[in-house]
Amino acid sequence: MSFFHPLIRQASFVRLFEDEEEDEIKYERLLRAELTSRCMDPQQYLEFSEARCTNFSRKTQKFRDWMFSGLEAEVKPNQYALEVLSYLAYETVAQVSKIHMGCARIS
Repeated sequence: MSFFHPLIRQASFVRLFEDEEEDEIKYERLLRAELTSRCMDPQQYLEFSEARCTNFSRKTQKFRDWMFSGLEAEVKPNQYALEVLSYLAYETVAQVSKIHMGCARIS
């Protein structure tokens, strides 16, 4: 199994350069994940990669309930609006995590 880890990581890294658009933040995040995963054993890598697959769109109802809790008006966003909000929430969590990791290194 350890034979495949470098291949999987290399494939992920190569995909960075296949996108037509440049997304500097996404590139930095993927590069950081690549560098982080290099020193992991297979079990740690499995847990790490499973955690990276997490998103808010799989649990749409829970996300919607959380997002619109406390609002007085009945809000019914369409699927595209939920996808955009999910993406923004994912990116926000990624940025907060990045800041936290930077603070953890300093202390």
